[in-house]
Amino acid sequence: MLQPWNDKIESEGKVTYHEASGAWNTVRLKRIFLEQFPQLKDKRATIRYKVEFYRNYDQIIETIQKMKQKKAGIPLLLYLYKEDQQKP
Repeated sequence: MLQPWNDKIESEGKVTYHEASGAWNTVRLKRIFLEQFPQLKDKRATIRYKVEFYRNYDQIIETIQKMKQKKAGIPLLLYLYKEDQQKP
């Protein structure tokens, strides 16, 4: 897994609607991600992602503990919220 250089990265952006595919499918990464993950600059590289969703904190914590034991990388937290609502 790709890992950042700094201890914490915080960035905000928008999910945009893609007319051609008729879906909310574009998440643009800010420059800070490119600085922390230089592998993302390689246009020939295939960078994959995996999204996992849990309905409660206990499931998330259990999964993170298993990842920590296996040293399987650090998860990325992604919050989805309406722009007019308060941030988490």
